[in-house]
Amino acid sequence: MSHFEIDPMLAKVAENLSLAWAYLDADLNYRKASSRYAKSFHLSIEEVEDKPLVEVIGEKACAQLSPYLARVLSGEEVRLDKDIELDLRTGMIYRQATYLPQIREGNVVGFFVFMNDLTENNKAINTLRRLHLITADSELSVEEKIQRVLALGKQTFELPLALVSHIHNQRYVVKYSDTPNGEVKPGDEFELGITYCIHTLNANGPTGFDHVEKSCINTHPCYEAFGLESYIGVPLIVSGERFGTLNFSGPEAHARPFSDDEFELIRLFAQWIGNELSKQLVAEDLARQKTLLESMSQQARIGAWEWDMLEDRLYWSLMTKEIHEVPEGFEPDVSTAINFYKEGRSRELITAAVNKGIEEGIAWQEELQLVTAKGNEIWVSALGQSEFKDGKCVRLFGSFQDVDKKVKAELELKEAKEKAEQAAHSKSVFLANMSHEIRTPMNGVLGMLSVLDTESLDDSSSQKVAIAKKSASSLLSLLDDILDFSKVDAGHLVLDEGAIDLRELFESFVDSVRFDMEAKDLKLELHLEGFEQAWVKADAGRIRQILNNLVGNAIKFTSEGSITIKASLVQQKDRKILRCAIVDSGIGVEAEKLEQLFNPFTQADSSTTRKYGGTGLGLAIVKQLSELMKGGVWVESTPGKGSTFRFGLNLGVAEAPEVSLKGESECSGIKPHAVQILLVEDNEINQLVAKELLSHMGYHIDVAGNGVEALATLNSSDKIYDLVLMDCQMPEMDGYEASKNIREGLGGEAYKNVPILALTANAMKGDREKCLAAGMTDYVSKPIIREDLERTLHKYV
Repeated sequence: MSHFEIDPMLAKVAENLSLAWAYLDADLNYRKASSRYAKSFHLSIEEVEDKPLVEVIGEKACAQLSPYLARVLSGEEVRLDKDIELDLRTGMIYRQATYLPQIREGNVVGFFVFMNDLTENNKAINTLRRLHLITADSELSVEEKIQRVLALGKQTFELPLALVSHIHNQRYVVKYSDTPNGEVKPGDEFELGITYCIHTLNANGPTGFDHVEKSCINTHPCYEAFGLESYIGVPLIVSGERFGTLNFSGPEAHARPFSDDEFELIRLFAQWIGNELSKQLVAEDLARQKTLLESMSQQARIGAWEWDMLEDRLYWSLMTKEIHEVPEGFEPDVSTAINFYKEGRSRELITAAVNKGIEEGIAWQEELQLVTAKGNEIWVSALGQSEFKDGKCVRLFGSFQDVDKKVKAELELKEAKEKAEQAAHSKSVFLANMSHEIRTPMNGVLGMLSVLDTESLDDSSSQKVAIAKKSASSLLSLLDDILDFSKVDAGHLVLDEGAIDLRELFESFVDSVRFDMEAKDLKLELHLEGFEQAWVKADAGRIRQILNNLVGNAIKFTSEGSITIKASLVQQKDRKILRCAIVDSGIGVEAEKLEQLFNPFTQADSSTTRKYGGTGLGLAIVKQLSELMKGGVWVESTPGKGSTFRFGLNLGVAEAPEVSLKGESECSGIKPHAVQILLVEDNEINQLVAKELLSHMGYHIDVAGNGVEALATLNSSDKIYDLVLMDCQMPEMDGYEASKNIREGLGGEAYKNVPILALTANAMKGDREKCLAAGMTDYVSKPIIREDLERTLHKYV
């Protein structure tokens, strides 16, 4: 049986025209029939549709119609004016029939049969026949077909002017026209209000005026301007929207009123034109999308591919072929496509991905390497997915993107990152080594000066020792600044937070700088507000460093007058906000130079460096430290009058610790009993310094030159050691390994929990953590500051 496909518009119009009609397929089976046609045979529609022709009209009638049926099935339009007697009891006569073939892609797929002998209906049938011939002509373009439909409409409605319009923004734009002398051409525009179409657009269907002068619109601007006496029009629907109108008109009154059949025919014309314009718009939209996609494909270098597994046909888009560097006419197959992937990992991965897509329906996206037809190795992003039917994979499809530049850029970035990390590591190692190498001799200098300072010296010698200590301390401060900046700049500085009393911190700090203030005859004032509950969780050393840098600058740049420290502490939920201002009466800074003050290695001008010295790192470190503590730093200054540096810190809340009553002997540094300490240090100068300092504090000291000796001493000595002072970098066995061994009991079960204090000249990120991870209890930096060492020892012995 032939594929059933009936022209829906012809069928609908034939039904609306009350014609006796039917549609048969190429195998002479009824597929559709009108009620009037069925009644002609005294049958119902159900008794006709889907029945063979011979069953409905009989064998005798079929034999008589055979020549006519053969002609129509060959594509010829056939008109029957012969009476044919049917093999029915009714004696029905079959007459005045028109056979209209329906052709699809050059083949007759079926035909219409119309039965009626009324003149008006014959006119409608003839119009339908001619319309079908126009619309079925594959040689004609859409524009040519529309022009022929307009010409057919002029003949059908006997009117000389035919227009297809598009209404946009209340403007009537002519899209197609057929007029006697080209009076109206495509592209002409009119105000919608001066056309009869304004009535058509407001109607639900066709409108017609056969004699406008005698109608209700005889004062219409169109009649007054153009004198059109007759008009028939219908809205034109394109893609579901009112696009415009199809209308026919003329300057003479129509011979008669427009009939229902004529209204139905213009509706059919408009429906066909609307459908064609809709297809045209869709095609234009598709073409536009295709152009955009091709443009995007070119820009992003993305191609498409499809493997029709039923036909075993592989399709590549032009961009996919371009990526593979093959000609446009290249016809790929699956094996050659797979073999483009670089042998090894890439080919194995894509083969596995395709197999999983076929077997399990798993989609894939992989960045792989392929070798193009020209031998170039490139990176591509291959994406694919499956389509299944009845449980079987019937199609694979996906996209293909050239990501060679991106992947190579990522690889270069990764390589650059690794080099940068290596450089940063080398820098850290260098700084750590420099720190160690500088701090080790500095430890000897400051340690011995501290020892000398406790001796009974004459005034001249005491003054010289004081000068030497101050110079050494300045050198140590410079070294700390450089290391701190390096650590903060690299994001390696970690705050060592603990419970601290801010009131005690500020007061002790003021005491520490009072000597420098008095030396320059400056007045120092401290104002604290809200410090009744001043315990916070913070890094005391870093807060002291901020104060030291800011107040140190104020002292340096103030020759007379005063320096005032104003601090307030405010509770905000579970945080405490410290706000502090350092006000001086010094030289001040010009407004245009304020912004650069916090940049590293920068001072107000070069003359400042020459006159006052300094590295230009102090304020940069203050800025970084305050931001690390969730705050900031600001400055206000007036040249010649002074400056105000403000900083704010966001600190945690801490409870005041319980007061520990250990006796006066601890406060004075004199122990109630002799404490035995094992010093593990390989450097002889450092050994001497540590022994001198510890002896002056009242401790008993034994020395081991490295970790191996320390373990041996702990295991063999008759003495009981209360604490181990452990250097970190030593030959044979360093302090880290030695500490781990002690914690594991290799120094004797009695010493598994002995306090171990790290003594190290390293000062980089991770040093403290590394010591604690090795089992050390606490950390003291070199050069050893007597006060820091004494304070730390008091925690454990």
